[in-house]
Amino acid sequence: LQPYVPVAAPTDPLILQLSVPYVEVKVNDLLEFDVRANRRCELQILYVEETKTVEELPPEVLGPAFLEAGETRRIPYPGSGMQLRFDTPGKGETMVAFCREGGLGDKRITGQGAVDYAKDRFQPLSRGLVIERTDTVARDNGQSATNVVTFNVQP
Repeated sequence: LQPYVPVAAPTDPLILQLSVPYVEVKVNDLLEFDVRANRRCELQILYVEETKTVEELPPEVLGPAFLEAGETRRIPYPGSGMQLRFDTPGKGETMVAFCREGGLGDKRITGQGAVDYAKDRFQPLSRGLVIERTDTVARDNGQSATNVVTFNVQP
């Protein structure tokens, strides 16, 4: 009989990178961006419009559910036949990316959760991207990571 050994928190917490080409966009511009994680994790991306409407990007746009460690994935996923287009003007529209090792399970971000998260983490556009760990991510012992980018969509 082997003694129980608790799993230690990883010394290298999950880090999720979100790279967008620009944050000042116009209606009808297409959006393509890259995501990358240092460890294998299941990916979820939500877009919070100025009106607080939340769009979760479907699996067809994201590609395989799991982002492999070190993989840089282009979104929309190449060959998906999908594209992302800014369709209405808005200021402070926010894309929230979430990734969790071992799968999202019941940790998925809800629409209201994305609205609250976006509101709490709105970044001035001069700041560009923000990478941070939320309280939820911190409680997950380095198995989850989030990243946020804010857009201004001009007519």
